[in-house]
Amino acid sequence: MNSVGQVDTPVHSHPHEQMTIVERGRARFTVGGEARIAVAGDVLHFPPNVRHGATMLDEEVVLIDIFTPTREDCLHE
Repeated sequence: MNSVGQVDTPVHSHPHEQMTIVERGRARFTVGGEARIAVAGDVLHFPPNVRHGATMLDEEVVLIDIFTPTREDCLHE
């Protein structure tokens, strides 16, 4: 995910396990009701069905999201 400006990902949950790598920038993540700031080099884990969301804090934020099982709704042709 590449974002420009302060983008909000509303708090949500899904049945997939998720790992997020912060490649560039800073973001405020909320996971299970607890907030933390993540910076480049941080790796976050989101267990299945746990509510989570994020707010990008820098002009450019690059996140790498990994899901298991694969999230078919996120695949692009």
